[in-house]
Amino acid sequence: MATDAFTLEAIQEEELEEELEEWQTINDPAELKHYRTQAMRIHMKSLNQTLLAVGCLKIYMQSTYIELAWSVYTTSLKKFTVAKWKSARARSVAGSSRSSTSNRSSALSTRRNLQEAERLEKVMQFKIQQERAEVLQEAEEDERMQQFEIARKAEEERMQQLETARKAEERLVESARKERQL
Repeated sequence: MATDAFTLEAIQEEELEEELEEWQTINDPAELKHYRTQAMRIHMKSLNQTLLAVGCLKIYMQSTYIELAWSVYTTSLKKFTVAKWKSARARSVAGSSRSSTSNRSSALSTRRNLQEAERLEKVMQFKIQQERAEVLQEAEEDERMQQFEIARKAEEERMQQLETARKAEERLVESARKERQL
């Protein structure tokens, strides 16, 4: 069996013409400005929506953490007060043969413990309110900084677009001068 040699044809690559997009073929500065501002508006809108979603998620996560801490605190406080109350009742039942002074001191001790628990609860509520306020303040500050950064970048981009438009206009004027000279 004879092997036939295949001849390979040379593959010629076609020269790709650079296709210009619609905005690259526009010579009217007003129309170019319209396209740029429209694109910047769309970009800013999507960026603002993203930043808002991230900020909301951050606040939600922090508030969830605070609520979890509060629920843990309240359950432990309830367990503490119930245990203290039960022990006080057990002592009062077991110590019914004791003198009335020991019962009074036990009741005073229980009352002091309950007052201390209430005081601790108020302190914890105050701290949670402070933490929530701090979280909201940080979120607002972050949002202000992001808006400032967005505005700064937009201003830089606008200045760059103005410079590009000026250069394009200079090129048009130069080409018009050359045509007049011919």
